Amino acid sequence: MIFNGRRMNGLHPDRVCKLGMARTWQKVRPLTNLSVLDNVVVGALCRTNSVKEAREVAHLQLRVVRLDEKARLLAGVLPIGERKSSKWRA
Repeated sequence: MIFNGRRMNGLHPDRVCKLGMARTWQKVRPLTNLSVLDNVVVGALCRTNSVKEAREVAHLQLRVVRLDEKARLLAGVLPIGERKSSKWRA
């Protein structure tokens, strides 16, 4: 497979993610004991080693998918549709 002119074959998933490609899964499995915000921070950490930067990106992305008001809730309490919206969009 070629993405942005580069072969992806054989690369580890973390490397593929850092190159800008992501995959979404049909099965929704958030880290239910973490907040919605922290779930998105986990995804954002694929792009940066800075937790501060990852939190900023996560806040922005939660605004984009209109879940910013639910950022402090535990991810496990969201209905299935909102769980899908909060999947790693960073």
